[in-house]
Amino acid sequence: MVEVEDAQGQRYEIRRILNERADVYFDGELRPGVHIPLKNPLFFGQKELVKRGEGSERELVERLLGSKLDAVRREIATQRQRVLDLMSHIDKLKDLDARDQEYQSKRRDTEFRLELFRKYGVEQQLRRQVEFNADVTHTRRVADAVDAFVRSFDTFLKEQESELAAQSKLVSKENVDVITDVNAILDRILKSPETVRKFLDETRNDARSLREKLGELERRREALKDDFASIERKLSEQLKQAGGISIRPDDFVKLNTELQKANLALEEMAKVRKRKSALQDELLKELKRLADLWHQEFKQIEVEIKKLNESQNALRIVPQYKGDKPAFLKELQNHFRGSKLREATLKGVLDSHPDFISVYEALDTICNRLGDSGDVFRRHFNEARAELLTWQVPNVFQIEYHGKELRDHSLGQRASALILFILSQRDNDVIVIDQPEDDLDNQTIFEDVIKLVRTLKKRIQFVFATHNANFPVLGDAEQVGACAFTGGSANVQVGSIDKPEIQKAIVSIMEGGHEAFVRRKEIYQLWKQ
Repeated sequence: MVEVEDAQGQRYEIRRILNERADVYFDGELRPGVHIPLKNPLFFGQKELVKRGEGSERELVERLLGSKLDAVRREIATQRQRVLDLMSHIDKLKDLDARDQEYQSKRRDTEFRLELFRKYGVEQQLRRQVEFNADVTHTRRVADAVDAFVRSFDTFLKEQESELAAQSKLVSKENVDVITDVNAILDRILKSPETVRKFLDETRNDARSLREKLGELERRREALKDDFASIERKLSEQLKQAGGISIRPDDFVKLNTELQKANLALEEMAKVRKRKSALQDELLKELKRLADLWHQEFKQIEVEIKKLNESQNALRIVPQYKGDKPAFLKELQNHFRGSKLREATLKGVLDSHPDFISVYEALDTICNRLGDSGDVFRRHFNEARAELLTWQVPNVFQIEYHGKELRDHSLGQRASALILFILSQRDNDVIVIDQPEDDLDNQTIFEDVIKLVRTLKKRIQFVFATHNANFPVLGDAEQVGACAFTGGSANVQVGSIDKPEIQKAIVSIMEGGHEAFVRRKEIYQLWKQ
């Protein structure tokens, strides 16, 4: 069990059984759903304090910023999904050109074959049958489209109706007049699904009527089936007598049906092409919004970093927007494996662009400039378009310690600098540091760390796991936990540093025992003399 006090001075108990979730108690009662009342707790172990390598500075800054970027990052995630959904819709139309060519070819072929029938006057005699077939085809297409509309509308209405019904009326003591108006408007809106449902029912009835009319047309055509067959037989006989030509009139009817379908498909293609163009324009707008959110996130980071820089004089963070160019290139290479495009070629493309959105906007120019390799670049880029366009180029953070890059300092200097930086934060209720002394000398611990801890400990809870006596003794620890592990079990002795048994534990564990402590004191006295 741990007692926690929040910024308002309220005390909570946090109880937890090993490997189970933590429970929060207030006034002795379990408070389900209440979170642990700590503001941005920080933990740093020895590995984090001396970590080197690519991305270590970014990881440190991310941890120091904590949850301050949560809101904008939720917006980024939502916008990223919006872009992905839009690209998914566009991808469904990606075979548009191939299908258009297919129907264009089918129409030309059908029209060519129909010319022979027109030459011998077949079209005039079979016009009625062709018109009947055209009416049935058109009506069936309309009925199918209306049925699809009704199904989609019904699904949408069911989803949104439940969302709208979940909105409850508002209650206010300070703005009764405004909230009353709000509730009145909400009441009217809540009734709108009922009105829309009536419209949907009417449309559904009309859809059934369309199906009935389609059935009526099909029955009329069926009733004339024998008449049409008789006309075809007479026409076939006339053609044979006229010049010994063997032409099947029923083929003419089938070809007209095929031509009708091809023309309708091409009309639909034209509409789809316009829709695709509109979707692509919308995609560019949504990509711009995504890029704006990335920049908004960076501006927030800049504001927070300015606060961090002004909180002390030793360390300075210099941020660079979308500065990780090696990661930018590596991401492109990951998606261009097998393209046989050289690294220099890919790097040359990216050098003049800040992100993949910019590459996408200039794709035609890039591919033209690449010559024979342009088609390869376009194909691989479009295949990975969804992943590339929503991939955020990482920002770069350069951390300087006394004017020199942190990564160029020794491990001890790095650890010292980062501890000072961590301890200087003002937005954390609890800071936990594990074994900070491993790369620090005692002078640094006392002069830099302990003095700062003593200044800040009144408003920040510090927890150190350490073997160095300077932290509990010179830091004037409020509570000390002396830990021992023997015989397969752990023993923890907890108490104020003013308690004799805790003092003995400190001397025994941290100073090597009373004899060693006294002996060092004697030696120091001799050195002093």
